[in-house]
Amino acid sequence: MRNLYLQIVGLLTMLILGLTAKSQLFPVKNYPTNYFIWPVKSSEAIVANFGELRPNHYHMGLDCRTEGRENLPILAAASGFIYKVHIDANGFGRCLYVQHPNGFTTVYAHLNDFYPALEAYVVKEQYRLKKWAVDLFPNPTDFPLEQGQFIAYSGNTGGSQGPH
Repeated sequence: MRNLYLQIVGLLTMLILGLTAKSQLFPVKNYPTNYFIWPVKSSEAIVANFGELRPNHYHMGLDCRTEGRENLPILAAASGFIYKVHIDANGFGRCLYVQHPNGFTTVYAHLNDFYPALEAYVVKEQYRLKKWAVDLFPNPTDFPLEQGQFIAYSGNTGGSQGPH
């Protein structure tokens, strides 16, 4: 009964937020078109949507299909820089946050290995901090990216329920 209650409250909250977003308090943003490229060397398909209701949470991303495979190349969807690396056994697992010049951020989660220079930085920091689970914030000039640049391999890390 509690789960049903939480689902109803969640749906009502989403509805209210959706209606509020159309009000003058929250004007609709003009989102860029053709700014980002598809970030996975795979067929262009989504397997899970942002805000999708799960048994115990809302899904917090768009999951790109990898045809059930791991270690497909992941590319920077647009130019920018890596501003955060998050590694945790749960949630997003091995994860990158890329800040783009237009103010948007893309998040790449459940990754296996990062590209060599970034992987070396992460391992060095893990040893320096003497822990595996880390939140790292490199300088904006440390890891600049160009659109289409290889940044990592797809995976199944963290709270993932299959490769994507």
